[in-house]
Amino acid sequence: EVKTATPFSDRFSRFSSWNRLVRTIARIKNWACRNRKNGNSDHPFDEPQRLRDSELSIIECVQGETYKDEMKNLKESCRIPHNNTIKSLSPAVDSHEILRVGGRLNKIENAVISMQERSPIILPKDNHVTCLIIGHFHLKVCHQGRHFTESAVRSAGYWVGGLERIVSSLISKCVICRKLRRKFNHQKMADLSE
Repeated sequence: EVKTATPFSDRFSRFSSWNRLVRTIARIKNWACRNRKNGNSDHPFDEPQRLRDSELSIIECVQGETYKDEMKNLKESCRIPHNNTIKSLSPAVDSHEILRVGGRLNKIENAVISMQERSPIILPKDNHVTCLIIGHFHLKVCHQGRHFTESAVRSAGYWVGGLERIVSSLISKCVICRKLRRKFNHQKMADLSE
């Protein structure tokens, strides 16, 4: 039997929190930089820019495994097949090798909305990292419900196919949400004495 190599992103499934995963990758990158001959170890691993670089590294890894053929076609200026799930998004690869939603808004440089909202990062719907990101924003909006969570994910610059279904599934499994939204118990009145 020929064993197929497991995808590198499978290692991310060991993490239960987006923050922990990002900080762990930032520590690893900082350690690798420090151990190089001319490595710069003056800066702490948890600087905002280093954490953002770690986020992009994780997303690049996940996209590289999930959308390998699509990214190859885009880099070689080939067309994406018509039956592809992300064809309608007019995807484009940015300078960081991240797959983003394309469209007419990208041409407007002085647009009022941010680059993240104009051209969000495409995330695969059936991936542990996507669930971690959605869970992260669900915690950020303090368990306020599906619409708030979806809005937070979109405002942060992420596009997920079937986001509503994933968020609903996450909320149904969330212990705090179940406690907050459960029906009130009513005491059954005892029979009156004769």
